[in-house]
Amino acid sequence: MSSKSVYLKGVAVSAVAVAAIALLTAAKTPPTVFDEITVGRINVREPDGTLRMVISNRAQFPDTPWKGGDIPRPDRRSFAGMLFVNDEGTEDGGLIQKGFVGPDGKANAGLSLTFDRFRQDQVIQLLHAEGGGRARSMLVINDESDGTQFDITQRVQRIGEIEKLEPAQRDSAFRAIQEKGQLANNRVLLGTTGDGASALSLADAKGRPRLMLMVTADGKPSVQLLDENGPIEKPFSSMAAAARPSSPGRRRSSGASCADSHAISDTRLAHRFGLVGRAHRCHRHRQPGCCRHRWIAPFSARGAVDRRRSR
Repeated sequence: MSSKSVYLKGVAVSAVAVAAIALLTAAKTPPTVFDEITVGRINVREPDGTLRMVISNRAQFPDTPWKGGDIPRPDRRSFAGMLFVNDEGTEDGGLIQKGFVGPDGKANAGLSLTFDRFRQDQVIQLLHAEGGGRARSMLVINDESDGTQFDITQRVQRIGEIEKLEPAQRDSAFRAIQEKGQLANNRVLLGTTGDGASALSLADAKGRPRLMLMVTADGKPSVQLLDENGPIEKPFSSMAAAARPSSPGRRRSSGASCADSHAISDTRLAHRFGLVGRAHRCHRHRQPGCCRHRWIAPFSARGAVDRRRSR
């Protein structure tokens, strides 16, 4: 075979090879289309393997994603739903739900959509819960500290250490981390209560309620204003008096102390919303049921942390 024939044959083979490579690299595998799919759990991951979202049944509901790993959460086996995971592989919210009829013949159900601050617990929660023949629906907005400075795992560890202290030391230790802003503070609570009332609570940056509006199931409205000393008696006349330079000051209701007044107000509202368990005690006032300083909401995507704080 002449050298010219060999050369032409080589060119032809090369051309075919180039064309084949071009076709293979240009072609894209079409996405798989399903009319219906049945699964126990779906993990959505980035190309590098980072988990970004989980949709799961109850039996396979995940632990807490944390910086690319997992924190064990056996308590989550009672819910099905979805978890949101940020770029570093840490949980930052979720949608969870459950519902069944209990032994008492009444519904035990709930749905919760939460959004977390970075490396912290929820700052927004949309919740519906039913139990014991009562139902409540609400929007909860909380303040959380900067998770890059003091994250939720550090808080859980610190609370565990404090709970081992003697009662007197425990109180002062909880006050200390509260003053540092290392515990969550509820700022806004809007919704219906277990006894059929509708309510709104607005709090300051320290989680102290300043305004409470409520309409009972039978239509009785109420407005309560609070300052640093507790409930204000005759709030609207007091506000008008405070606007005058010569105001002699405002009267307080029943001579209650600041701590007692706030604890009483918080307890009543918290129990009406059904957010406080019998074992819960405020870490500042040690009042059963006071939820101002450690707002506890059921169906939290990080309920284990909430329950540990409530012991």
